[in-house]
Formats: sequence, structure tokens, C-alpha cells
Amino acid sequence: MSNDIKDIENNSNVQSFLKVIKQKQLVTWFSGRPALTPLGLNDSIVPIIMWSFVDEESDISKRMLFLIDEFKSDIGWKVERLKYNARWRLVPLRVFELAQAHSEYNVFDVAGILEQNEPEFGQLANQEMGKLAAYLERAL
Repeated sequence: MSNDIKDIENNSNVQSFLKVIKQKQLVTWFSGRPALTPLGLNDSIVPIIMWSFVDEESDISKRMLFLIDEFKSDIGWKVERLKYNARWRLVPLRVFELAQAHSEYNVFDVAGILEQNEPEFGQLANQEMGKLAAYLERAL
């Protein structure tokens, strides 16, 4: 196993994903939650990642989106391009579907509700985020 893969597996799962897309020089801006804080990481918080590609038409950007779509997942993931700021967002499919079904909530609202009512879903999603990061590191 390469040192890069070991480093990714030792980071928080969201930070690992962000590290991969930054190291591959795919993005100009990125943000992810849950974030590592001085108090540690709350892995009950459902991961939500946003980014802006350097060039969303490049082959590697298209490959990243394809790989996320093809990732073998127990929970499913939704990646979408946001219309209002041309950024991209990755959320667990369940979060996306609940936000779509309840127009009074956005994905952050739904993530907060799940954190309170089903913290084990956030933990599962964070574990999968780590697997997705390692998968992208190997495949990109």
C-alpha cells in the first residue's frame, strides 16, 4: 500500500476526500463537513462536500464524476452541479432524496435532522466517504 493511501486512511474521511481532489489539482475551491475541530471529529454529522473544478470539462474532472457514480456503495451518493454558483456537491443519496421530498428543507437541514435522529447513518456515511477517497486516490 502506498504512503498516500495510508495517509488518506489515517485522516478523517471527509478530509481524506478533500486531500485527494486537492492533490490531483482538480479544484480551485472546496469545503466539507464534518470538519475536524479542536474538539475532534463528530462522525455522526452526515458528510457534505462542495467544490469548484479547475476545469470541469477536463478529462480528469469528468473521470472523477464517473468514478463517484460507479463507486460501489451501501448507501448511495448523489453528485450534482449547483445552478446558482456552478459549484459541485456530493451528498449521500438519502439526504438528497429527503430534501427533494420535503421542499421546506435543504440538504443541510436534512443532515442536521439525521444527525439528531439517526447518528449511525452519519457514521456509516463517513466510513463510506473514507472508502470513496481511497478509491479515487487509486483510480485517478
